[in-house]
Amino acid sequence: MPVAPGILIGAAAVFAVALFQHARTGHKGDTLAAILLATGIGVFIGMQVQKGLSGSGGIDELAKVTTFEQFGELLAEDTPLLVMTYSEDCHYCHTLAPTIVELSREYVGRVNVVAVEHDAVEPELAQAFSLRGYPTVFIYSGGLERAQFAGVRPRADYTNIIDGLLAVESAPDAVEPIGTQGTE
Repeated sequence: MPVAPGILIGAAAVFAVALFQHARTGHKGDTLAAILLATGIGVFIGMQVQKGLSGSGGIDELAKVTTFEQFGELLAEDTPLLVMTYSEDCHYCHTLAPTIVELSREYVGRVNVVAVEHDAVEPELAQAFSLRGYPTVFIYSGGLERAQFAGVRPRADYTNIIDGLLAVESAPDAVEPIGTQGTE
């Protein structure tokens, strides 16, 4: 798995501050304090850079659901529903977002794709999801949960489920029982 550019920038910041502090004072205690301070700053900078890098195809491009009523309306539709739950501070959520945005574009008109910021919705909606972590992606069809994925997963995991649901929906309603084809 490639290292995120934001993490590399954060690590570089830690290294640079530690070297500067050590060169300035020559004391190991000061160097350790500088490393701890720089680690916090580096992580913050790294997260901000990563959010900026994921701007195109990021979470902001997804339709948001904030109420239980909106969620219920989407569940009631005949169209399959993909819901990405996330937290704004979650690095992995921003890593997954471009994949979910791609899916929303690929399946436009055939699958509803939305995002739910778990910490910024009404409590009733937050309770509708049993989260194991961020991000968690839920796929619904016919008002029922069909799949749940915790963490960042390959694109194929989502497309396999979605394609299967779409194939079932487009299958003919009247199928002859096995053994009756061609008999008169």
